[in-house]
Amino acid sequence: MRKCIFKAVATLAVVSFVVMTSSISASCTDDGWYSIDEIDKYIESFEKRMAAEGYPVDNSDASNYEDPKVAHPTAGTGSTGKSSAKVCDHEYDSSVTTEPTCASEGTKTFTCTKCGKSYTESIPATGEHKYSSDVTKKASCKEEGVTTYTCETCGDSYEEAIPKTTHAYESTVAEDATCTASGTRVYICSVCNDSYTEDIPASGHGRLETVTEEPAGLFTKGKQITRCTDCGEVIETTEIPSKATDGFSRIGNFFKNLFA
Repeated sequence: MRKCIFKAVATLAVVSFVVMTSSISASCTDDGWYSIDEIDKYIESFEKRMAAEGYPVDNSDASNYEDPKVAHPTAGTGSTGKSSAKVCDHEYDSSVTTEPTCASEGTKTFTCTKCGKSYTESIPATGEHKYSSDVTKKASCKEEGVTTYTCETCGDSYEEAIPKTTHAYESTVAEDATCTASGTRVYICSVCNDSYTEDIPASGHGRLETVTEEPAGLFTKGKQITRCTDCGEVIETTEIPSKATDGFSRIGNFFKNLFA
């Protein structure tokens, strides 16, 4: 490649010289232009002058060209006598030029402290989201709520359900219980109007009283009853003997006990 560039520069210089001098040169051809042989001779002369100034013009290996006027800290002389360059023994310092985030990779740059050459490496994304929470739907006694978690860095989000709340029931007695029959209690939620009922157990007979409903006569029986004072239900009925029967019964019991 360098050979081609050198050849092009030399040719351009010769052609420019030929154009400027074609009208006055005594060695010009009849039509005012230099011949190919004359141009080749000029290029050969130009190459000799370049070589004398230290520029290699060996067309067989022009890729080895190195400008001797440019200082190189590791330049040396090989066995062939040509100028050669040693590879820099890089010593790199690293620094994080882009911090990684939870979703994006970062960048670490390595720079040689000797020659300034640098390269970069990727730093994997951390995957560590910084979430903040917000209740996006309040829970009630009828349905669940929703808490939304959103990453403050990358916007990633997810949701969690909030359990239903308990009902706020208020109760009323729809039907009173009695001594023998159960009653009914109704519970109604003050928030969503959900409701249910439960039985109120029968209380059973409370206080009892015994009264004589029909007093006994001399020869007629009487009647005594035991009833509930709460509901009035008669629990027990007892027969009262007549007074005469009761008298004979007492005399008989006297003699019975006397001869026992």
